Amino acid sequence: MIRFFCSITFAVMVASAVGAPLRTSVIGFYRIEVELGELENSQGYQANGQFCDEVTQCDPVIYAYIDVEKPLSPWPAKNPTDMNMLTWMRNSNSYGINSTTVKDICGGGLGNINARIEVQDEDFLGKYDLIEQFECKFYPTIADRLGGQENDIDRTAARFKEWTPFSECTAKHQPEKLRLFYRWRVYAIDISECGQEPKPVSTVKIVQVESSAVQSLQGDREVQVL
Repeated sequence: MIRFFCSITFAVMVASAVGAPLRTSVIGFYRIEVELGELENSQGYQANGQFCDEVTQCDPVIYAYIDVEKPLSPWPAKNPTDMNMLTWMRNSNSYGINSTTVKDICGGGLGNINARIEVQDEDFLGKYDLIEQFECKFYPTIADRLGGQENDIDRTAARFKEWTPFSECTAKHQPEKLRLFYRWRVYAIDISECGQEPKPVSTVKIVQVESSAVQSLQGDREVQVL
């Protein structure tokens, strides 16, 4: 197998401050993984400052995409349907999302990265209200290796697959009321692996439901109802 390791360059897991200045990107083959942790919205607020529901709690639907094209630009006018749905939780203001979104860089530049997360509230009429939009920005610095045997390259690549500690995303509308935590890892991959990551499976968690697992199909994504 031909192994292409972007001129033997690897991603070093050093997180930058939010809003880092634009830096020179490095061309290569990389995988970016962002895992979402706790969503904190104890009072059940929406983006407009109102409550999701006066009687029950929010029904948050989590959408995500990893922006490497314009990561430092203002939030784009995107539809939730253009993003990957990660989870849907019934009757829960706060919970552990514990889902990962993935993006491959296949011969392109690797620089600033922004995981854009949108949280929508769904009610029983099928109407969606915006709860919050988060930006989770980071910059993986690049360490250049100018030589070495292939087994040394493999060991270095494996070391960079470690996750960073959890950090807090930036909330756009209600930063004093909602919080979201994330962690990330970026590592070099083989050219044959690029673009072959599995599509994210949306795990829909519904509380206070007695039925066992039911499978349904939503678009081109399989959704598991627990």
